[in-house]
Amino acid sequence: MKVLHVTPSIGADQGGVATAVAGLCSALATADKRCDVATLHSDVADAAGFAEITIHRFERTGRIAAASRPMRAWLQRHIRDYDAVVAHSIWLEPLHYALRAAREARVPAFAMAHGMLDPHSLAYHRFRKWIRWRTATASALKHATLVFTCEQERERAGQQNPGALQQSLVLPLPVPMATRPPVPREDFVLMMSRVHPRKAVLEAVQALALLRQRGLSPRVVHAGHIEEAEYAAEVRRLSESSLEPGAFTMKGPLPGPELASLLQRCRLLWVPTNQPENFGMSIMEGMAAGAPVLASRTALLVGELERAGAVVGTDPDPAAMAEQLEALLQSESRRQALSQAGPAYVAQHYTPQVVGAAWLAALKSARCA
Repeated sequence: MKVLHVTPSIGADQGGVATAVAGLCSALATADKRCDVATLHSDVADAAGFAEITIHRFERTGRIAAASRPMRAWLQRHIRDYDAVVAHSIWLEPLHYALRAAREARVPAFAMAHGMLDPHSLAYHRFRKWIRWRTATASALKHATLVFTCEQERERAGQQNPGALQQSLVLPLPVPMATRPPVPREDFVLMMSRVHPRKAVLEAVQALALLRQRGLSPRVVHAGHIEEAEYAAEVRRLSESSLEPGAFTMKGPLPGPELASLLQRCRLLWVPTNQPENFGMSIMEGMAAGAPVLASRTALLVGELERAGAVVGTDPDPAAMAEQLEALLQSESRRQALSQAGPAYVAQHYTPQVVGAAWLAALKSARCA
């Protein structure tokens, strides 16, 4: 079985979508299934995980919606070479090219939602998305199985587009387990997120300022892409004026091995966010590495993970984050319990082998719409 993933970009700056594509390819590889990727050329280096994958790259021929006539023509010629197609990024042209070609060739098609049908996401550029939905996207999705990564994501998508759920599945993303031998935990907190107002980095620094007033100054290392330069500058100004020197460091994006090392060495992982996260890969990566995790409850899976004892949840306001961070830093027994529960939960539900088997079953049962 050969599966084709179609996505506008696999650049490292694309975050969740690029990580999901690479992860799904690796998950199906555990079931001895081959995946190729069709994507557009990018000046940004590929995200990690694509070294062993055949990538077909195409020039962008329009500035709007990632249009590419070469990609569209190639898909029309080669879609029958594949047993199924998985399209990503609902609002952009590559998904529409893929679903149209699959429908004409009667190849089973899947469309990954990636949180883009969440009411919170739909509130941004609302009119533009409404027009796109009415003129192209809704029709295209009628001929594909819409895939969500958790039941909470599917429920939220149905609030405004109940018709989109008529042909849908919940299939999680794969999370690789840590392969390095355990090392002693060090005295720093790792924060993983993009630097963007939706990610509550500024509120996290405000929480650290509250802790300083109580005589606590944990050292925090932030890793992630800077997407809003002005917002990043505001975060730096606040940290420099309200925290001790060196208490908050932004390292930007880090190579996979360096990030994996930080996950294994940190006292705990802190993942703040102001917006709903359809899956929360950073949370899962921390759990898989055995890091105690403090995460905002706005991430859709955090409630489930809290009930399983695998993470500590918090509201994303500064006072609540400060309270939970202080409690977690002061309780070694609680951190040890999380370090054991996190990897066990990931191993049961989210390894590439588990997710690959779930996707393989969906692919085998798929029918061309």
